[in-house]
Amino acid sequence: MKLKGSTMKLKGSMMKLKGSTMKLKGSTMKLKGSTMKLKGSTMELKGSTMELKGSKFTLKGLPNKKNTQKTGEKTLSSLFLCVLCVSVVCLFG
Repeated sequence: MKLKGSTMKLKGSMMKLKGSTMKLKGSTMKLKGSTMKLKGSTMELKGSTMELKGSKFTLKGLPNKKNTQKTGEKTLSSLFLCVLCVSVVCLFG
């Protein structure tokens, strides 16, 4: 996945949801047991939990790394919608 501004591009099947659990509650998204790679601002999530709540982007479960990044609501909303659309496409496509 490449993030340019608020645009997300997918090449191949960069996001795999095999045997993972996805819960959508309001503006909260949790991906468990999945792998996501973001190139450009290189970030790898392997077997970790990603939570989007309000304006916080929290990564939990990464060994030796605990990152909390605050972003603007516009960017966060765009990212959330992109991830949601990608997830739906991967699950039903």
